[in-house]
Amino acid sequence: MVDKQLVKRMQDAIDYIEEHLLEKIHTEDISKSIYMSKSSFYNIFSSILGTTVKSYIRRRRLSLSAKDLIDSDESILNIALQYQYSTYESYSRAFKRLFGISPQQYRHENVYTNMFPRVVLTYHCYEGGNIVINREMNKDSILEQMGHIVNGFVLDIDIDSF
Repeated sequence: MVDKQLVKRMQDAIDYIEEHLLEKIHTEDISKSIYMSKSSFYNIFSSILGTTVKSYIRRRRLSLSAKDLIDSDESILNIALQYQYSTYESYSRAFKRLFGISPQQYRHENVYTNMFPRVVLTYHCYEGGNIVINREMNKDSILEQMGHIVNGFVLDIDIDSF
């Protein structure tokens, strides 16, 4: 059973990651920042977020780097290095796995897509002891990305409060 304090500690871990995305991040440093053993942190993070710590960090870095590809004239290599990729090739492979196209093609298309926005955890305890942990992504950034769409509809159903 996951309690409110544990969810807060995982949110603190996410906040730590977000503050250090441009630096080398070690799992030990994250777990120490929330006063938890590395193995416990890794297991709890994965079970709550549905992804590994390493995967979360990689996706967040790639999503932020995609914004830099569109918003700056910085070389792709410099952007790769800024987001902790040691070579253009490793960055390009990881970018293509997430976005389906190369960083060069992405920059050429000039349309930013935040494939993996920051996660915010919220904890809810309902009558009868039902506990729900929401993994919300920044809805504002998603709606901003959809702002250029002129046709169609967006259906957002909050099944937790339905």
